[in-house]
Amino acid sequence: HESTPGSAHFFEHIAFQGTEKFPSQTILEEFCENNAIFKNAYTTKVDTVFFADGLELESTLQVATQLAYHPLLTPESLEKERAAVIDEARSYQFAPGADALSQHLKNIGGDKYGELITGTIDQIEKVTHKDLIDYHATNYHTNNSLIIICS
Repeated sequence: HESTPGSAHFFEHIAFQGTEKFPSQTILEEFCENNAIFKNAYTTKVDTVFFADGLELESTLQVATQLAYHPLLTPESLEKERAAVIDEARSYQFAPGADALSQHLKNIGGDKYGELITGTIDQIEKVTHKDLIDYHATNYHTNNSLIIICS
């Protein structure tokens, strides 16, 4: 559902830079460390998953929901993560077999399905702060997401 290719993956990266409750990566890291919470995220062709695993439900849910629903998405966080996202895209874009895999995925699901999850280096260089704000506003709300709690 990206209007700008690579937005979902880019968003996944910058959400960890700060949220409303945890306004910096350092504050988020300290909270997770103090509360024994492991957090991470990944993006696939069909979804982006933020997860948090901890011993205490309330603080663990707080981390997961802050990352998905309340990231700060500042222009500074965008630029801070751009190089890391480009490096990751480079590893996919120029991997042996990347073209064959892309063609295979296009054959299965159409042109959009064959695009790189990360976007290409050129696409990532063009992602703007507004692109990410718009992507988040369109896709990350309670009517368009799922919260799964496992015990």
